[in-house]
Amino acid sequence: MTAFRFYIGTHASSAQPSLHKCEVDFDKKTFTPLYSLQGISDPTYLAGPKDSILYALGKSEGGGAVYALKEESRPPAGSPGKEAPRDSAGEKEPAPFHVLNSLPSGGQGPCHISVDP
Repeated sequence: MTAFRFYIGTHASSAQPSLHKCEVDFDKKTFTPLYSLQGISDPTYLAGPKDSILYALGKSEGGGAVYALKEESRPPAGSPGKEAPRDSAGEKEPAPFHVLNSLPSGGQGPCHISVDP
């Protein structure tokens, strides 16, 4: 199998989709956006996922902010009885991202994020 999943952070306002999970399949020569998240401004630096948590560095009113995001293999809250989408192999896709927490980064122009094992 030559399908790979990855995350893309973009320059976009918090009112627009700014963080995306995508899949590229080199055998089929396809690129598929799987999910997008809005509510985070400019999540251009990403780290992880570690323990199913993705960290994003974005902007907030006072400067930069670090966001902890999670995706789960179940339908989003508020959609009882709906099955999670399935990928081409029939496996359940994770539900869209949700923000677990956010903290100020302590600076105006943060430009790097990493996760310490």
